[in-house]
Amino acid sequence: MRHRLAFICLIVFGLVGLSRYDWRNLPRFVRGALRGEDASSAQARAAGTGFWFDRDYPAFLEAVRAATPPRSTVAVALPKRPPAYLYQAVYTLAPRRVVTVQDALTAEYAAYFKVEAPVPARAAIRVPGGFLLRR
Repeated sequence: MRHRLAFICLIVFGLVGLSRYDWRNLPRFVRGALRGEDASSAQARAAGTGFWFDRDYPAFLEAVRAATPPRSTVAVALPKRPPAYLYQAVYTLAPRRVVTVQDALTAEYAAYFKVEAPVPARAAIRVPGGFLLRR
């Protein structure tokens, strides 16, 4: 009886795990396996789920990172939803200090991504999906 109960629990856990798998990744995984690509390559990680909410966002963050010094503070104006926008900005722009535009009193730079922004009085640097201005 205990063996049957253990087997049933194993099947239930397996089905729950399968129901939560993101099946949209399966074709990419199969193509990579057939070509012999390493699943841990930088390109595969970049195409992963970190930017599932907006595929244009990595290019914006990379341009801001390239245009700002590592010890600077960057105020970001981002769409409100999902909160992953701010999380990815903090993670990608490190070691820069990242704050929201509402908390930007000491920020040297302001980066605007897909949001309504004030018309910059000074020259702004155009970056993919928005612009960056030095305050």
